Amino acid sequence: MKDINASIRDIWFILKSKKWTILLTMIIIGGLAYSLSRYVIPPTYEASTQILVVPKQSGSETLDSTQIQSSQGLVNTYRIIMKSPIILNEVRQNVTNAPEKLEDQIVIESEENSQVITIRATAESAVLATTIANELGRVFSNEVPKLMNIDNTQILSPAFTPTEPVEPNIPRNTALGVLIGFILSSGVILVRQLFNKQIRSEREAEEVLGIPVIASIPLFERPHVKNEKREPKQQQPLKEGDPYVPKTQRKLS
Repeated sequence: MKDINASIRDIWFILKSKKWTILLTMIIIGGLAYSLSRYVIPPTYEASTQILVVPKQSGSETLDSTQIQSSQGLVNTYRIIMKSPIILNEVRQNVTNAPEKLEDQIVIESEENSQVITIRATAESAVLATTIANELGRVFSNEVPKLMNIDNTQILSPAFTPTEPVEPNIPRNTALGVLIGFILSSGVILVRQLFNKQIRSEREAEEVLGIPVIASIPLFERPHVKNEKREPKQQQPLKEGDPYVPKTQRKLS
C-alpha cells in the first residue's frame, strides 16, 4: 500500500511539474473540437411525429383488452411496413430534395406494450426533416387500410419544425476535446518519464543501486566571471629632475 501511495504521489508531482504543457494541450484540442463543431461539421435537424394504433369504434362500442392487445401486436408489423419500399418510394416522390437513401435518415420507435409509434426524421434542413416525418406518417396512414384491410391508425401528433440542430453538440464535443487533450498530454508525459533512465532523487538512487545514500553533494552554480582585457597603462616620459629618474640617466641627459 505504501508503494502504491508513493507511485501515485510521484505521478502527481510529474504532472504538476508539466501543468502548463497539459493546460496548453487541453486548450488547443478543446478549441479545435469547438471550431470543427461550429464551422466545419454541417448541422443536422430532427423532427418527429407520432401515430396511434387503435381499432376504429363503431357506435357506442367500447374497446376491450383483446382489441388493445391486438393493436399492440400490430405495432412491430407497422414499424416494418413504414420502412418498406412501397411507403418510402411514395414519400421520396412527394418530398422535394428527399435523399436517395431515405431509410438511413428515418428511425421508427415504440415503447414496450404501447400503441404509439414515433417517427423520427433527420436532415441537414429543419424544414426538410419536418416534411419527411409528416409525409411518412400521412402516406403510411393512407396505405395501411389497403395493405392490412383494417383502418386502425391515426396521427396523434404532427411534426413541428425544429429551431436547434441535434448535431453537432458543441458543448459536448468541446468537453470531449478538453478531456482528450488532458489524457493525451498526460500519457505522453508519463511515457517519456517512464523511459527516462536518469536518476532524479536519492530515493530513486537507493532503489536502482540497492544501497543506502550516505551523503549528497549539493550543486552550486559557478558565478559568471567576465574576462575583461586590461589595457596597459601608458608610461609618461621621464623628465630631468624627477626623483625617480636614475642618476645615470641624469648624467646622460
